[in-house]
Amino acid sequence: NDSTIVFTALGHIYKKKLPNGVPKRITTLSDFEAEPHFSADGKSVVFVTWNDEELGAIYSVNLDGTNLTKITKEKGIYRTPAFNSDDSKIVYRKESGNGDQGYDYTKKTGIYIANADGTDAKRVSKNGEFPSFSADDSRIFFQTGGSFFGGLTKKLKSVNLNGKEERSHFSSKLA
Repeated sequence: NDSTIVFTALGHIYKKKLPNGVPKRITTLSDFEAEPHFSADGKSVVFVTWNDEELGAIYSVNLDGTNLTKITKEKGIYRTPAFNSDDSKIVYRKESGNGDQGYDYTKKTGIYIANADGTDAKRVSKNGEFPSFSADDSRIFFQTGGSFFGGLTKKLKSVNLNGKEERSHFSSKLA
């Protein structure tokens, strides 16, 4: 049983067979790459890129480096993409601008769902971070309250795939 991890190092996505494999870069992009997430079948990853001139995008690539595909069609600041259980859809966050990455193309921010090829993208929540699909793919879970530990109250919420029926599942100042 081969186990492989994927990770970001020095601005690029690498894979490594466990326990003693040699890290190998998956892509040849010159953009910064980050936040890889395995497909359900374990054969590919979805990840975000950043380039100061072209801004950000979401890509997918097979673990062997083939079939590199740009999923998003418009520029933006994209974060934490993830596949659903049959790799037919992705969920991701479109982030608002900041002093380092600028404020261009940062309207309509929030949590989005799209087909795995990027088509039919729709916003399902105006706020939230770290989106993921429920085990049965019927809901999208996300966190609110910021990503820093401490003062802000964090909540785990979910919505259905149309962004309706919002539920709060958990709330904590220390989580």
